Amino acid sequence: MRSNRSALPAAAFAAVLSSLAGAQQFVDTTTAAGLFIPAEQLPFGIGARGSAVGDFDLDGDLDLIVAGLGATPIRYFENDGTATFTDQTAGTGLPASGNAVSFSVADYDNDGDPDLFIGRSDAMDQLMENTGNATFIDRSSYGVGAAQYTYGASWADINNDGWLDVHLSVWDPWNPSHTYINNGNGTGFTRLPASAGVDEVSMTLAAIWLDYNEDGLIDLYTINDKGMDLHPNSMYRNNGDLTFTDVSVPTNSQAEMWAMGADFTDAFNDGGQDIYITDGPPDHKFLVWDEGAGSYVHAEYPLGMTGGWDGWACEFFDYDNNGWQDLYVTHEDTPNPLFENPGVPFSTQTPWPDVNQWYNAGGTVRDMACSIVADFDNDGRDDILEIFRDGFSTLSAVQLLMNECIAGDWIKLDFQGVTSNRDGIGAKVRLFANGMEQFQTVRNGVGFASATDQRVHFGLGTANNIDRIEIDWPSGQRQVLTNVAPNQILNVVEPSFTWTGIAASGTTSQFDLHVQGDEGKTYAMALGATPGVMPLPSGRVIPMVFDPITTATLQIGNPLTPTGVGVVPPSGMVSSNLVIPVDPNISGVVLFNTALVIDIFEPEFLRTIVPGTPITIQ
Repeated sequence: MRSNRSALPAAAFAAVLSSLAGAQQFVDTTTAAGLFIPAEQLPFGIGARGSAVGDFDLDGDLDLIVAGLGATPIRYFENDGTATFTDQTAGTGLPASGNAVSFSVADYDNDGDPDLFIGRSDAMDQLMENTGNATFIDRSSYGVGAAQYTYGASWADINNDGWLDVHLSVWDPWNPSHTYINNGNGTGFTRLPASAGVDEVSMTLAAIWLDYNEDGLIDLYTINDKGMDLHPNSMYRNNGDLTFTDVSVPTNSQAEMWAMGADFTDAFNDGGQDIYITDGPPDHKFLVWDEGAGSYVHAEYPLGMTGGWDGWACEFFDYDNNGWQDLYVTHEDTPNPLFENPGVPFSTQTPWPDVNQWYNAGGTVRDMACSIVADFDNDGRDDILEIFRDGFSTLSAVQLLMNECIAGDWIKLDFQGVTSNRDGIGAKVRLFANGMEQFQTVRNGVGFASATDQRVHFGLGTANNIDRIEIDWPSGQRQVLTNVAPNQILNVVEPSFTWTGIAASGTTSQFDLHVQGDEGKTYAMALGATPGVMPLPSGRVIPMVFDPITTATLQIGNPLTPTGVGVVPPSGMVSSNLVIPVDPNISGVVLFNTALVIDIFEPEFLRTIVPGTPITIQ
């Protein structure tokens, strides 16, 4: 395993990498993987032909969707788990490719399977609902889509209601981009009015949702082509009422450029959310968050990350699992840089060297705009899929580069929201291991025109244990996992406290508590009849007020909730009956409830607080 690097002079760094050449490589497995697809020349005016990955058949690995041209169907390739693919397009219900330019993937209906959005250049976009086995139903009637060039669709829960909303990036100098709110009831989407403040009239190619100011509301950053002539890249602060305020100037994030694609992460392990944006020559942009100033620093020149050619997609990923996020950039007709994170604070101004030539990551020089970073064989090393747009029919339209580099320990987190959106998009994750703290967000819509691996991947270096993982879900729920084993794909389920049944005099119903990560800790299902909240010194809140009923229900074996107090078992799931006594005078009483998990090592001795739902006794 490789330990965390310290900074090296560029020449010494190059010498070390040169000595490792051949031992660490991205290996072209395109043909062996079943992905040789004859290339087709894109029509004039079409800048991209994206692709998408997702576990569309719910078997635990990432499948692939690739567009062709004209009447050629959009193709579905099923992954057998070893990064070997079989064309299973027949019967999927996927439409003709036409001039499909972009794809995005999100579980918009919260049913547990990834759905597909197709952005088009010459016809209405299409929302395709996955039925759970990689067969799709056209839901274009749900009212989300445009008839202009849609080069990106970025999903997030704008209003924190548990349903994913979407911003469409429209490349059109006369018509605005569109933002749609999920109705959350099966009736589709409602477009935000222009008064919401995010309907830019610009040539937008991408947009990213990130909570740049850490206020619990997800904000929007737009990536605009021809920004010096039309509309620059802009940051829109979410006001919490479905309106947004342009804060580009005070945050120093305004950029006039031919912006193409973007991604963000905490690149320096200092807690900030840093943004990289591709551009035409002479430079790309690297916006590094300065917490003290509350604004961004433009750092592409001191860090040697200007690129110097037409850039399109870009993605942060820790290719060697050493705990520092590296950056892969897709270039048009020139080699793609793989910028190596030197693993030192931003204040050192240490350049990120391009190590592509040693690792064979995107060394093929062809006309391309899109790429995808994803772990196709689930081995803990992220791979690269390149998508070409030239017409060399003797060559493949895609190239699969499997990561065979020597790499450190790792963990991959696959999120399942309960109160939050099912994908957990927008969840903030902090990981503590090896004396380091890392920070990532569950992202969507990054890169360019393509849907990437949405799971959150952390490299761990030589760590043989993860001390702590803290997750802040979009719902506001905090979850803590401790002493987690590395080298696994961990499904993380949001804590929940639910009640089912009927509450009336003489009835019995049931509470169910799911608190993954709290196994072995003491739990209590607290009830009370007094509305309100109890603020705690740490800033957390207990969403009820303790009263005599609370005192009673916090007793082991009490008659109201007989198993409402106990120890969380290895499953992380516990239940208790709610027994309403026979008394006609209690009709109309409202019971407020919350679940608490006790831990003497946590603030206020409380590890987890899970709100319940008020119960009215009939």
